[in-house]
Amino acid sequence: MELPRWNVLYRRITRARASIRPRMGRKSIVYTPGVWDLLHAGHLNLLQRAKLSGDYLIVGVCGDLLVEKTKGTPIMAETERAKLLMALESVDEVHVYHSLDQRANLVQLNVNVFCVGEEFGNCEEHKLALQFCEENGIEVSVIKRYPGVSSSALRQRAILRNQTPSFENMSVAVDYHDCLTFDPAFFKALLSAWFGKVYILSGTPERRRLDVVRELESLGIVEGRDFEALLLGFDYDPKSMNIDHFKRMREHKLAKIKQYDIKVFFDDNPFYVEWMRNHGVTTFQVVLPTKYLSEFGAKDPFFSCHLQEKQFHFLSLLANREVKK
Repeated sequence: MELPRWNVLYRRITRARASIRPRMGRKSIVYTPGVWDLLHAGHLNLLQRAKLSGDYLIVGVCGDLLVEKTKGTPIMAETERAKLLMALESVDEVHVYHSLDQRANLVQLNVNVFCVGEEFGNCEEHKLALQFCEENGIEVSVIKRYPGVSSSALRQRAILRNQTPSFENMSVAVDYHDCLTFDPAFFKALLSAWFGKVYILSGTPERRRLDVVRELESLGIVEGRDFEALLLGFDYDPKSMNIDHFKRMREHKLAKIKQYDIKVFFDDNPFYVEWMRNHGVTTFQVVLPTKYLSEFGAKDPFFSCHLQEKQFHFLSLLANREVKK
């Protein structure tokens, strides 16, 4: 039987132990092989119990090429896994092996106790090792799996978490007039903390871009620093505004949202909020106080946020109806 190539990576030297492995007959040598990828509580449990089976614990680390052949590419390289194991107090010696057949390893290491997990014995090479132990008087200690944890489960958990949508991939847009301008301090703080891309979306005509940029800068909000881009509306005559104008504008805003892959939208106008929420956009409505609606509505006959009054007027009617009952 050909002896496998072994790499002796570390050997613990302490005052309590000699640097040379104890001789067979004087102290019992325990050997436990494994992959030891993504070291976890189940591994620690096995190693601690293996240590209790004898005096000197040798841990075999499955080499990278063998892991890739039998289980798939390991997360951690063999040297990294070996260094982590050697840092544990229960481990006295660490080796890297390159064959599933453990018989030659058991001979070369003078093993007295062979510690394995419950799954050991599922392949022909493992069965041969167990038979070899029985024929040569090597004690086999089977350690039960630590419940609820495994390297495969940890790997799957990491994959699932990585697939979960995050704010880093989520763009947000805020309506300018009567949304951002209503509470600029709040939106400045919100947008500065947002991980994804930020856009200012407004129905203001493109010809007024310079005016809007200046107004934003007066609020301390600068394009290219605090937000990605300013998305404006089409040109129109305020005197000819009617329901067709608002229908066209909601389509224009939705087209911008789709073009820039915006996932979250803030607006104050119930007409646009209703449209966006029914087209797959997570939409938040800024609710304006009555004083604000009255003040700006008196100045601007085309103040579309008068629609909010209808929302709360309905609630008042409903409340009065309940009282009368």
